[in-house]
Amino acid sequence: MVLGEAGDLLIDFRYHLVSIIAVFLALGLGILMGTAVLNDALVESLKKDIQTLGDRVDARQAEIEQLDRRVAAADAFANEAASWLTADALQGRVIVLVQIEGTDGDMVGAVSDAIVDAGGEIQTTIVVGEKFALQDQIERDQLALAIDSSASSVMDLRLDAGALLGARLAAAAAEAPTSARPQDVAQERLRETLRGLEENEFISVLAPEDQSIIPSNATFLIVGGSTGDRNFDSTGFVASLAAALSSRGAPTLVAEPAESTWGLVPAVREDPEAGTRVATVDQANTVEGRVAVVLGLQRAFEGVTDHYGVGPGATQVIPEPAPSP
Repeated sequence: MVLGEAGDLLIDFRYHLVSIIAVFLALGLGILMGTAVLNDALVESLKKDIQTLGDRVDARQAEIEQLDRRVAAADAFANEAASWLTADALQGRVIVLVQIEGTDGDMVGAVSDAIVDAGGEIQTTIVVGEKFALQDQIERDQLALAIDSSASSVMDLRLDAGALLGARLAAAAAEAPTSARPQDVAQERLRETLRGLEENEFISVLAPEDQSIIPSNATFLIVGGSTGDRNFDSTGFVASLAAALSSRGAPTLVAEPAESTWGLVPAVREDPEAGTRVATVDQANTVEGRVAVVLGLQRAFEGVTDHYGVGPGATQVIPEPAPSP
C-alpha cells in the first residue's frame, strides 16, 4: 500500500513536471512567434521612416541647391554693381597703405585690387611689424630712441610712435615746395623717421626709389585685423596714427574685416579726435566693404568722412557716390 502511494506520488510529480515543461515550451514558442511578428512589423515601420527621411533629405538638398544658385547670382550681381559703382572713383589718386602685420592677406589683396580697378594707385606701403609688441626693455629703448620719446610704458610709446609717424606722413603729403620751404624738408624728416624705425625692424617700407616716399595730396588707408590672434595691441597706435594724419588735413580711412577680433575700427570710432575726422569701414573683406573703402577714400579726399558698415557706430553701409562733375 505504501509502495502504491509512493508510485502514485511519483506519477503525480512527473505529470506536474511534464505539465510545467509544456507550459514553458508553449510560452517560449509563443514569445518566439510573437517576436517574429513584431520584428516584421518593426522592420516595415523602420523602412517607412527611412523612406520618409530620405524624401525630406532630397527636399532639403533641392532647397540648398536653389539657395546656392541664388547666392551665386547675388554675388555675381554684387561684383558687377561694385565695378559700376566704383568705376574711376579714384582716377588719378595716389594711396599710401599702412598695414598692420598679421592682417588678413586676402582682404588686403582684394581691397588693393578694388583701388586699382577704380583708377587709384598704391605708391607706398608701410608694414607695421610685430616688434611693436615691445616684449622687453631693449625693444622699448630702441623704439624710444628711434622716435625721440621719453615715455616709459608700452602703451605710451606706441601712442607716441603713431603720433610722430602720422605727423611726418601728413607733412610730407601736404607741404607744397616753395623757395623758403621745399618739400624735400618734410620728405627728409619722414625718411629719417622711417629709417630709424626700419633699421630697428619696427616697420618695413615698400616705395619707389625714383619718386617721393609720400606724394603730394596722398590719401592714407590704414588696414588691420583678422580672426587670428594679433601680434600686439595695435588699437592705440592706429587711433593715434589716424588722429595725427587727419588733424593735419591728410584724408584717412581705417578698414578692418567684419570678423576681426582686433578692434581697430571700434577704437578709431570711439576716439574723441580720430572719430570725428577719420573714415572707417568695418567689413572690408566683403564686396560692399570694398565698395565702401573705395568710395570712402574718394569722399575723404573731398573732405567728407563717415563710418561705413554694419558694426557699432556705423551710420551707413556704403557712402553715397560723389556727384558727377
